[in-house]
Amino acid sequence: MIKYILILILIFVFAGCSTQKDFKDTDKTEPNDYSKKRALGIDFFASGNEPFWSAELDVEDSIRIFIAGERTLRYPATTPVIDTAANIIMYKFDDEVTLSIKAEECVNSMSGEKNVFSVMLSRRDKRYTGCGRYIIATSNPLISRETQRLNDIWAIKWMDGKEIRREDFPEGIPYIELHLNDGKFYGTTNCNDISGNIYTGDSYLYFNNFSQTKKFCEGNFESRYISLLKEVDSWKLEKMQLSLRSKGKEIIRYTKID
Repeated sequence: MIKYILILILIFVFAGCSTQKDFKDTDKTEPNDYSKKRALGIDFFASGNEPFWSAELDVEDSIRIFIAGERTLRYPATTPVIDTAANIIMYKFDDEVTLSIKAEECVNSMSGEKNVFSVMLSRRDKRYTGCGRYIIATSNPLISRETQRLNDIWAIKWMDGKEIRREDFPEGIPYIELHLNDGKFYGTTNCNDISGNIYTGDSYLYFNNFSQTKKFCEGNFESRYISLLKEVDSWKLEKMQLSLRSKGKEIIRYTKID
């Protein structure tokens, strides 16, 4: 009996070690299921409280507006009026309904989630306020040409205050490829491929929904690298180099791959 118990213990121990070696769970789910909305082709999402309301905008198709206690409204997509001086995007759907999107910091009053757009929905004589975000960065008509330059491939050059040495990476220097059109990123660590979603715009950048291949990597570079990517909240371009930052401090720097 003791013999069988020991065998079972050994099986569980080796199974646990094997799982740890082959897979590292670094997945981070986006708030409000933004990845699902992106997959459905939604370019912009906004919501507010008291009463709860939400708006989902597909710039090539339609906009759906939900107000608690009322029927869902749906309108065909229309060309917005853009005031670049005031950083305002205005959608007018009929004589009664308009949606105003302004580029300014906004915090959801219920969840505490930070966004970079405040939103006002006007319907008849009622006003609904809330926050929003462009899930697909390039759908934002206010996005700058500088931000569009992020749409490229970048090789890591510096991390944690140290220059990256090519000889430390026999399988190739880790890189990251940013796709603003579909809100995705792809790249490599010291031995695994990584991918996920990005939420970006002028000055801000967030990585989430991480996934990676399952090859075991020696050392702690990979875990540290992914940990830092999850902390990124802003960026800056300096000539041909991309600086990723967290709370104003540079944590990773890349150079453009020609």
